Amino acid sequence: MSEGDPRTHPDVVEHLKMIQNAIDRMARNSFWLRGWNATLALGWLAFVERGAAENALVRYGPLLPLLMLFFLDGYYLHQERLFRRLYDRVRQQTATDFAMDTSPFLADETRLAAIFSQTTLCFHGALGLLLAATILLP
Repeated sequence: MSEGDPRTHPDVVEHLKMIQNAIDRMARNSFWLRGWNATLALGWLAFVERGAAENALVRYGPLLPLLMLFFLDGYYLHQERLFRRLYDRVRQQTATDFAMDTSPFLADETRLAAIFSQTTLCFHGALGLLLAATILLP
């Protein structure tokens, strides 16, 4: 690395570590949400198999947490993408002010694009189809 390489500046390195920690938290939160969503969906399916789905609340109730966790997962994915863009900008700098503001990237990364990304649609969509099939089929 050369003398003026931003990766050698201690402040830039520390700032990059802070941003990487935020990215890791967002990814971990997304992972946990998917685990909870799968657990709730499969637990509900086991409950339905025992014949307890005659009540409408019990029958359609799991759709609410499924949707909530789907949108929350999309939110965390959106935040992760914003922090990745911030990381990319900071890694090219030679000095930093340790700002964690991701608002300059909001125009490039929309929340809807993250919510309806292939990652979230494949996982939560599969769970949604599974739940819908058990709700609609007798």
